[in-house]
Amino acid sequence: MRDIQLYIDGTKADLFKGDNITINENLKNLKDLSKVFTAFTYQFTLPASRTNNKIFKHYYNYNIIDGFDARIRVDANIEISNLPYKKGRIALNSVELKNNKPYSYKVTFFGKTIVLKDLIGDDYLHELSDLDLDLEYDQTRLLGMLTQDPSIQTGDYAGFTIPLITPEQRIFYDTNQTVENSGNIYHDSTTKQGVKLLQLKYAVSLSKLITAIENEYTGVEFASDSFFKDSNEDVQKLYMWCHRNAKGTKLVSGGGYSVEMDTQTSTNTLQTPSRGSLSNGDVSVSQTATFTPIINIASGSRGKIVDVLIKKNNVVVTEYKGIPTTIGLTIEAVSAVANDVLSIEINTYEEDITFSQLGFSCTYTDGQNTVTDTFSVFNSSYDASFFFNPKDNLPKMKVIEFLSGLFRMFNLVAYVQDDGKIQVTPLQDYYSSDVIDINKYVDSNSHEVAVALPFKEIDFEYNGSETILAKQHFEEVSTNKFRWGEVEYKAADGVNIDGDIFKLELPFSHMKFERLIDAYDFSNVTGITWGYSVDREEKPIKEKPLLFFVENVTAGFIISYIDRTGHVGYNGDINIPLNSQTKTSTKNIHFNAEFNEFSEYDADPATDTPAGVDTLFKRFYQNYIENIFDKKSRLIELELVLPLTQLTQIKLYHKILYKDRYFRINSMKASLRDGKTTLELINSYD
Repeated sequence: MRDIQLYIDGTKADLFKGDNITINENLKNLKDLSKVFTAFTYQFTLPASRTNNKIFKHYYNYNIIDGFDARIRVDANIEISNLPYKKGRIALNSVELKNNKPYSYKVTFFGKTIVLKDLIGDDYLHELSDLDLDLEYDQTRLLGMLTQDPSIQTGDYAGFTIPLITPEQRIFYDTNQTVENSGNIYHDSTTKQGVKLLQLKYAVSLSKLITAIENEYTGVEFASDSFFKDSNEDVQKLYMWCHRNAKGTKLVSGGGYSVEMDTQTSTNTLQTPSRGSLSNGDVSVSQTATFTPIINIASGSRGKIVDVLIKKNNVVVTEYKGIPTTIGLTIEAVSAVANDVLSIEINTYEEDITFSQLGFSCTYTDGQNTVTDTFSVFNSSYDASFFFNPKDNLPKMKVIEFLSGLFRMFNLVAYVQDDGKIQVTPLQDYYSSDVIDINKYVDSNSHEVAVALPFKEIDFEYNGSETILAKQHFEEVSTNKFRWGEVEYKAADGVNIDGDIFKLELPFSHMKFERLIDAYDFSNVTGITWGYSVDREEKPIKEKPLLFFVENVTAGFIISYIDRTGHVGYNGDINIPLNSQTKTSTKNIHFNAEFNEFSEYDADPATDTPAGVDTLFKRFYQNYIENIFDKKSRLIELELVLPLTQLTQIKLYHKILYKDRYFRINSMKASLRDGKTTLELINSYD
C-alpha cells in the first residue's frame, strides 16, 4: 500500500487513515465526441484536523471575516510515495459538523486543464480589453483596409482587415450596363456605381482574439508551438467578421464637439477639448440654476442631419436623434447645481456641419435678481468623422464558446505543460509513439470486450448556412442534399448500422462566396470573390459568427467605389473572402469536399470531382472516425495492477501493447493507494 500526499496551496493536507483516491481520466470519450478538455475530477473527504482547519480557515464559522473563499478553486497537487502524480485545483464543497463541531471537509480535485473555464467564466469576446479600439471609419481608411494586405497593418490595425463582404448591397460586374448607385463594380467615369464603402465591416483575425484572451486572463497562456500559435495552421490564418447587426454598423462619433460647463468654481467655464477654454464672467452658483442649450446652425449647414445629446455629469439627460438642422434648434433646458458638469455633444451623419453659435444660456438668482448669462463659442466647424469599435460590432459569443468551437472544429485536445502553459494540439498529433507494455500487469481473469461504435451516423455541420448562395447550394446544387460544407459519415462498407445519430455542430456560420464574372457575356472572369450576407429573399441576415480566410489579390481592372461625394476608381489589390486557405489551395474549412469558389467557379457538381478535398474532416477526423466505424474495432476493458513507476508515468497519449496488438487509451481509472487500474482501450488506428 502506497502513501498518498495531497498538497493544497503548498500545505500538506491530512487524509483519513487508509483513505484511497481514485482518479478517472478520459480523452475524447467515444460516448461523447463533443468533449473538449482532457480534464478529470475526483471528490473525496478530508478530516477536520488542525492542519485542514487552518487550510480552509475554519470555513464552518461564518463569523470569520476574510476567511476562506469557497467560490475560488486553489492550486493543489497529488503525490504518491513522494513521487509527483497530478497537478490541479481543489474546490471546497461543504463542511460536515457533528455535535456542532467540524468533522470533515468535502472537496473536489480538478484536473488542471479545466481551470480554463474557471478563469474565463461567462465573459464575451467583445468584452476583451484588447478589442476596445477606435478604428477609423472614413472612406480613405475603408478603401485602404480593403485593398491592403492584412499582414502590413500595424498598430491598432494589426490583426484587422476589411473583406469584400456586404450585408445589404449586391455586388456584380457588368461591362455593358451602368446603373446609378448600383453595386456594379465596373468603373464608368460618368456613372456613380460600385461598392458602397460604408457597407463594409472590419474583420478580426483569430490570432488577435487568441492573444486578447491571453492578455485578459492571468494564467491563460498557450504554448508557442501549440495549434493556436503555429503560423502554418488554420487558426493563424482565419478571420471573424465583425457583424453583430444584420444591417447597419454601430459607429462612434469621432471628433464629437463637446461644450462643457463646470460649476465647481466661481467662474463657469465652457470647455472645448480641441480649442482650449472660454470663460464669460464670474458666476457663483450656490443654488439651482437653469441651463438652456444654444445650438444655432450656419446657413451653409442647415438641413443636415445631426444627433444632439445633453449630458449632466457624463450621463445623457436629453437626446435628440436624427433631427434636421434649421436656423436654431430648440432643446429642453436642464437644471444643475454646484459641482455638476454639463455638456453638449453633436454627432453628424457623414457631412461636415458649421455652428454659428454653440453653448448654454444660464439663468440663476444672485440673491436679489434673476440673472441670465450666456456661455458659448461662435463659428465652430464639426468635421464628420466616425470610428468603428470592435467591441460594439463583434458578434455576441462567449469566450469559452469560441474556444470550444475551435476545439470541435479541429478535433483538438489540451493539457497544461509543466511550465504552466496550455498546449493545444489536434488529437492525431497528441498521440505519442512511446509504447507501454502492460501484458505482465493484466489480470487475465477479468476483462471485457465491447462494441466500439455507439452511433450509426455522425453529422458534421455548421450552425448557420442560410445565406443566399449557401441556401441555394442546398436546395438546387447539392446532389446528396447536404448543406454547404456539411458531411454525414456512415460506415464505409455501406452496412446500415444500428444506433443513434451524433451531431457535431460548430457554433459558427458558413458562407458560400461567389467569383464575379462579366454579366454581359460571361467571358471575362474577374479575380474577385465576394460575400453577400442576405437570405434568399435578399434581406439582411444575422447568423452565428462567420469565419473565413482572406487573400489579397490583384484585381486586374479598375474597380468602382461609391464614397460620400461621388465615386472613385481604383486599379490595384483587394481582399477577397475564401473558404480555402488560398484561392487555389485544397485545404479548406468545409467538412465535405466542395468546389473551390475561386478556382472551380465553373465546375459541374453532377460530373466533376471537387479539388478541395483537404477538408476539416479529412485533415482532423477521418482516421479517428474510420477506426471507430471499422467492424474490427473493439473497446476492451482490462483490470491490472500497475507498479508505482508505471502508474506515475502512464499518460493518455501513450500507445499500449497488449497481446501483440497496439491500442490507444480511451479512459483510465486508477486507484492510487494500491495501484489497481482499469483501462478502457480501443484499437490504435495509427
